[in-house]
Amino acid sequence: MDQKPAAIETPANSALVDRRATILIVEDSPVQAELLRRALEGAGYQVIVAGDGAEGLAMAKAHHPVAVVSDINMPVMDGYAMCQAIRREAALKTTPVILLTMMSDVEDVIHGLNAGADAYLTKPYNIPSLVSRLASLLAYPPVPPPVAERRTLKVRLAGETRVVDAHGPRLLNLLISTYENAVLQNRELTATQQAFEDLNQQLAQKVEEKTATIAASEIMYRRLFEAARDGILILDVQSGQIVDVNLFMIELLGYTREQYLGKKLWEIGPFKDTAAAKATFDELQKKKYVRYEGLPLRTADGRDIDVEFVSHVYRVNGGEVIQCNIRDITERKRAERELRRLNWALRALSQSNSALVHAGTEQELFQACCDAIAGTEVYPLAWIGRTIDDPAHSIEVAAAAGKAVKYMQDFEVSWGDTPQGSGPTGTAIRTGATQVANNLAESAAYLPWIEGAHAHGLASSISLPIRANGSVMGVLTIYSREVNAFNRPEVDLFEELAADIEYGIASRRTSSERDHLQQEQLLSVERLKSALVGTIAAVARTVEKRDPYTAGHQQRVAELCVAIGRKLDLTEDRLEGLRLGATIHDIGKIYVPAEILNRPGKLTAPEFEIIKSHPQVGYEIIKDVKLPWPVADMILQHHERLDGSGYPQGLKGDEIILEARILAVADVIEAMSSHRPYRPGLGLDAALTQIRQEAGTKLDPQVVDACERVFREQGFAFTKT
Repeated sequence: MDQKPAAIETPANSALVDRRATILIVEDSPVQAELLRRALEGAGYQVIVAGDGAEGLAMAKAHHPVAVVSDINMPVMDGYAMCQAIRREAALKTTPVILLTMMSDVEDVIHGLNAGADAYLTKPYNIPSLVSRLASLLAYPPVPPPVAERRTLKVRLAGETRVVDAHGPRLLNLLISTYENAVLQNRELTATQQAFEDLNQQLAQKVEEKTATIAASEIMYRRLFEAARDGILILDVQSGQIVDVNLFMIELLGYTREQYLGKKLWEIGPFKDTAAAKATFDELQKKKYVRYEGLPLRTADGRDIDVEFVSHVYRVNGGEVIQCNIRDITERKRAERELRRLNWALRALSQSNSALVHAGTEQELFQACCDAIAGTEVYPLAWIGRTIDDPAHSIEVAAAAGKAVKYMQDFEVSWGDTPQGSGPTGTAIRTGATQVANNLAESAAYLPWIEGAHAHGLASSISLPIRANGSVMGVLTIYSREVNAFNRPEVDLFEELAADIEYGIASRRTSSERDHLQQEQLLSVERLKSALVGTIAAVARTVEKRDPYTAGHQQRVAELCVAIGRKLDLTEDRLEGLRLGATIHDIGKIYVPAEILNRPGKLTAPEFEIIKSHPQVGYEIIKDVKLPWPVADMILQHHERLDGSGYPQGLKGDEIILEARILAVADVIEAMSSHRPYRPGLGLDAALTQIRQEAGTKLDPQVVDACERVFREQGFAFTKT
């Protein structure tokens, strides 16, 4: 009876085999297993891995994979034995098996056929070939015919008879894969042989050059990746020519890539001082490292910015390259200059107030104030003039002090409505209003005196009217060597000084008002203190504006610090210092790039090191501000811990001041209670549990006890911001 030919199955009914199906990899080499896993997962399959044939058989029975890819030579059970065992399982009988082997002769092929394998690839195998063969077997799986149709063949090899027991489709698949492997290997062998013949004379040199190029590229990539938010220049170590520039550098200064490449460091536009740039390059070649802070560069649109310039010489496979990192620190420098100017003004105000108390006569008062202002060495000249009610509206110099006092020689100035009275000093007397000239060289009204001012290095000035009995009787004029030296905070402080001088004049003119003057001096000190606190608070708000997720953090920490300090019976004066230090304890974060502060994900190790620098940076900013409290040390130590595990100095126990230990506890409570970009708020209970766990090891146990009482007994709550 004729039999109809069996229908050939195609993937038409099942579309393509589901790529999410499970593939079993059986491989005793962890490296090979990982390579196979990545390749097959990259092709869209799910993958499970076994380390030998016995484990692979067990996993095949448990998971019923759609295919098995197996090594042959393995401990416990080899690939042939596992394949034969799989074929004996009814549920796995039709599961395609691909063998990965070093086999290369016919006898090995016969062994694979007898084991029931459907295909094999010869090591080192080609991943695309493996994926292609796997897809083909899954799309057209070999269906074994009835036992009656199996074929047993006898083959004579090397004088011996070998028996092949396999059905036709499997025999065909295995022979096809054998052929494909042979063709692929032959093609690769032919290409390799040709390449060896063509490159034999140049091979050693080419390998060395290629290795050096790859190593240099890896170093460049790593450095660029680690400092992606810095401007980066790569220089030839011998010539100083720029060989590469990153995009951030191009955007920072506004010059095109072509304006950098091929030029030497001192030939490009940003470096205004070519001699200094050459000297820097010479120093770099000798020392292999240079670092400058506040180096001025000029952008393509004419703006001057301050940068931190760090350069290293790196050895790369016997050669050397130079990497220059350039960071914009203009804003940080501006903030530092403003703080320094405020400190200078505060110091001048403080010393002048002392002179107000001790000076006897009005003349002594004027001279003492000028001496106090010029004594800071920041203001090269301070003078006080009295108005004279004569036809020329003259001004008499009553007192003067400073290194530029010779500027006052042959100095003609008036308070009349004339060119000699049109300057800041005369205008202040006529109008009774403070006059600020923040750039004398560009002031048309200052033209009669500009030559002398330039000769003595005077760049800006402030003139403040001085009143007595309700009318202007004189003027205080102060000069600076910096342009824009007198901004609003400085103006406020010097206007306060002018007011204090007025009080001094009044007290000396009327002895009966001496007691009143002393009271006003006390108020002046309070205003000075208030101005200082207000200035510090403004700086704190400036820092927090760069990090909206922690806005109000410093203020809330300050509230809790004061509450804990009261529990510990600190004096009111010490509490005031504690409040001030806590209010600006994170001022050093002005140095941290905004993209790191606002990063929602986990920081890298280099990024966290930058974050950890903020106590030291904050200390450097505040250390020269003369304060009656240890504010700078509070900022420096607020991340130190009793067991020495903190930073930046690893202080232990009593090496950490009490204020910093209080600040450390309050900082932990507020940080854990509040929302952060990388996590939601953990709540007060979790925060209190945390400080209790660290009491006595990392945190001061007395401070922790006081903090707990503040919350549990007093019901303390942070002010909402």
